[in-house]
Amino acid sequence: MDTNSEVGLIIDKFKREVLREKYYLQEEGGRRYKLVNGRLIGQKNDYSTYSFEMEAELNLPDDAPITLTVGKEVVKGVVFLCEGFQIIVSITKNFGNAIGQAFVGVEPWALLEGIVDQLETITTADKLVIKLLQEGPELATKKPISMVPKGQDAAVEMAIDNDITVIWGPPGTGKTYTMAQIAIHSLLNRERVLVVSHSNISVDGIVKQTASLIRDLQGDKLLKMGAILRYGYVRDEELAKDNDVVAYNYAVENNQTLKNEYEKLRKKRDHQVLSGKYNTAEGVKVEQELKDIRKKIREEEKLYVKNALMVATTISKVTMDKLFEDNKYSVVMFDEVSMAYMPQILIAAKHAYSRLVLVGDFRQLAPIVQSNVKETLGKDVFSYLGIEDDRSMHAHPWLVMLNEQRRMYPDISAFANEYVYNDLLADHESVVEKRIEIVEKPPFKDEPINLIDLAGTYCACMKNNDNSRFNIVSAIISFLLALEAERHNTKSVGIITPYAAQTRLVRAMIQDYRESQETDISCATVHQFQGSERDVIIFDAVESYPSTKVGFLLGKSFNAVTRLINVAVTRARGKLVVVANAKYWNKRFGKSDHVLYKLIEYLQKKGNVVSSNERRLQDCLSRLPETKQIQNYMDAVYAMDDLCTDIAKARKQIVISIPDGELDIETEANIFDALIDAKMNGIKILCKSKDIDSLPDNWKKISVPSDNAVFPLILIDDKVMWYGLPKSKGTFRDGTSESYVVCQTIYRISGSHTIELIKAFSDLELQVYDGSRTAIQNAKSIKNTTSTDGVNVVYVEDEAGMADYVHNKLRCAKCGSPMNLTRSRSGKCFLKCSSKGCGETALLDKDVANAYLNKNNVKCSKCNCMLQAGVSKYGLYVKCSNGHFFKPDEV
Repeated sequence: MDTNSEVGLIIDKFKREVLREKYYLQEEGGRRYKLVNGRLIGQKNDYSTYSFEMEAELNLPDDAPITLTVGKEVVKGVVFLCEGFQIIVSITKNFGNAIGQAFVGVEPWALLEGIVDQLETITTADKLVIKLLQEGPELATKKPISMVPKGQDAAVEMAIDNDITVIWGPPGTGKTYTMAQIAIHSLLNRERVLVVSHSNISVDGIVKQTASLIRDLQGDKLLKMGAILRYGYVRDEELAKDNDVVAYNYAVENNQTLKNEYEKLRKKRDHQVLSGKYNTAEGVKVEQELKDIRKKIREEEKLYVKNALMVATTISKVTMDKLFEDNKYSVVMFDEVSMAYMPQILIAAKHAYSRLVLVGDFRQLAPIVQSNVKETLGKDVFSYLGIEDDRSMHAHPWLVMLNEQRRMYPDISAFANEYVYNDLLADHESVVEKRIEIVEKPPFKDEPINLIDLAGTYCACMKNNDNSRFNIVSAIISFLLALEAERHNTKSVGIITPYAAQTRLVRAMIQDYRESQETDISCATVHQFQGSERDVIIFDAVESYPSTKVGFLLGKSFNAVTRLINVAVTRARGKLVVVANAKYWNKRFGKSDHVLYKLIEYLQKKGNVVSSNERRLQDCLSRLPETKQIQNYMDAVYAMDDLCTDIAKARKQIVISIPDGELDIETEANIFDALIDAKMNGIKILCKSKDIDSLPDNWKKISVPSDNAVFPLILIDDKVMWYGLPKSKGTFRDGTSESYVVCQTIYRISGSHTIELIKAFSDLELQVYDGSRTAIQNAKSIKNTTSTDGVNVVYVEDEAGMADYVHNKLRCAKCGSPMNLTRSRSGKCFLKCSSKGCGETALLDKDVANAYLNKNNVKCSKCNCMLQAGVSKYGLYVKCSNGHFFKPDEV
């Protein structure tokens, strides 16, 4: 391609942008990421599929290559799904039903390098690429989008007659069915078809629909000939069993000798496993023979795919697999193009010599770009063609709309129609009859659209160390609502949140629940839910006080937020429940066009509102199901006996977080006395408060000030957590206004995964104050104090800890102020001047640490051995003779 031509200059610009994204990712590093809680979710064709949670947020395309390290073993695989903090991978080895910990190795820029390589092969012979780049923007109009042709018949006709067709398909309008119709028309005319998409789910759906329609028309004859083949990793369980259309299965079934030999070796391997001979030279030999046969099957598979009339796979596969290098097709169809980079659209167009069909919805999620080229690389093909800008939609000669939806109950689709689709979306006449059964079931019988308004509860919201937001109360309520729906025989229930941290929290609750009971409830971010649908969708908006601003995802551009909320709402078939603090949203976006505010306003006008008015919220929460891991107490008085029992059973440590110091007179004394009893029994008491000045005097003596005491929490031995206690006035301050708790949300949580996550997300054991982060010190005992029953009690003064020792002993070399022992966000301890205007830092000397340890005869809390400080390349540490390590500020 002549780089001086108009098209050449455009392609060259795209190459530079892709390379800038690549360089950004390389700077981030092709490092290994830790994975936890792996579980086997599928086994097919000697590929094992595992789902993991990640400790760092990551976005990788489907079919991206990875390595997985389990112990000392490293295996290759590919990404099935990767969004936020969840990854599903398919690997070449079965490690059993569960993998506690693993490491995934990725080079996310490899695909970007492949895109650049593909762009460099574009020539003047690629007529559809040139037309798309040159004529597409020139044909842009300012005509209203209502003028475009509409309906499935119009879409199929345009795709048959025109060399480039753009099909706009809002949710539930039959994109998959329409694409299948176009594919069948081409197949019956002996035209070769390539179908691509970003996700395996989308590809699977199109293949299933096309195969089903072909079977209805002609039976299995065409499929038995290998005319339609799904190439790559299949996510759909039903499709994965189809031996006619899954390319690998087809290769196995049509090579009987290889199949027989393969089955024979598999039986031999299974026998070796049972007899204990697998980990021998003989076992290695069998595995190598199996590997050789799989390689032969893969080679046969590629031959069948090369000759198939229709091939369906991901755009990543087309970009990276050499099979497609010189392979052209009469028709190329690309689904979910709103999520594709323009260069990926060009790669698809390069493989078409007759017609290009682009299918998607520019009111759903846009391409994910992480570098500073979002303004260009982050724009989809609809924006490139001038069909959509930030707030306007325009007609285009290539555009046709699918305008009749068959997914959502009309009350749900009405919101999307009014606020997203300019009243162009129509409901098919069958949709009420199809969804009324879902509407009639609990929760909220006969109500298709619902708002759970959490105003009046202590539904605090906080950021974790990844700057992702979470809200404990809304997570619990969303999870219990989903359980209620499922227990009334609703087939599929999904919880959607905008933030990965909230998704992880709800999934932890699901994981705890699954330890004793079964559930099919799914929870994911909006990005993970695109392309899916559920009978009931619960959208947890997360945002609330004391945050003064909404997070990035819900506070960015109008267009981006509209896409996000539209995807969330339109996943629901029959019932939508939004869990949100309406007062918080009204305060920030009242009378604006912010689409989430508009959704809340819409539900308040036309839906079922459950709020603290007339105690509807209290009644609703009291009726929600309890689990073994989450018990609900609607009043603090009723919770006292169980809380005090839990405190009395403490063996090591109790951590208390108090956001509001105006404690409830009826209950605080009982809690305080129980804590002092525990203290007298040798239990470590760590208490922090964001409002220490308002605390009763006795609480002040055991508390430290901390800006991160956002939630009312009591954690006992990392085994039991209470939310909502100690009970307080529950004041949220918002500028000049205040709001108070009128609906108590007190929960006893005993699920280990949930507790672990809340503790980590909230930095529960850390004090954050005056810019310093340090471990909360054990509360000093109180001398000559009168207890609540009037008895005079004398306690022995405790050593306050290394942090206090450092503060009292060490002075800043620059200004002479006391030094504080603090901790960085990465967890490293260092010294920082206590004077705000100074900022001097230093390292803690091991001799100082050992002086404190020896003076106070400090012993290991785990094994009672003596402690000693030392220095490694990672900094100063404290260690006992049995190998237990501690941070200096934990001692």
